[in-house]
Amino acid sequence: MIVGERIKRAIEEAGLTQEQVAAHAEMSLANLYKIYKRDSIESRYLVKIANILHLPYSYFLDEEPDFSSGNYQRGVGNAAGNHIKQKIMSSGNEGVGVASSAINVERIQHELELCKAEKVSLEEKLVLKDEIIELLRGRKQD
Repeated sequence: MIVGERIKRAIEEAGLTQEQVAAHAEMSLANLYKIYKRDSIESRYLVKIANILHLPYSYFLDEEPDFSSGNYQRGVGNAAGNHIKQKIMSSGNEGVGVASSAINVERIQHELELCKAEKVSLEEKLVLKDEIIELLRGRKQD
């Protein structure tokens, strides 16, 4: 499956409109339609499209993406050449295996738990910081 076909399929599965995706990627709707027919895409568009679809950009490039392996990194910062006009080619035209919703839900729940743990840790650090500030203020007054 070519990159453009994968993008079109992912947009449909995400339940977003093509207009929403094109606007987020800062491109015309006509340009998005052209991408559907190609096996290459400028990295700046790929990163923005992957971002709005909550998929790693590599999902669109791998022959058979496997989300269960945990090898995917998410986020805009993971794309090389984010602001460079650069073409990225798919490695093949074979069919793509779509991750099951059970794996996606499990991965999202895991990420949520990690975020909750980080939040608790940051809140504890914030309390300690406030205590240190109060101690230092007390020293200045003495």
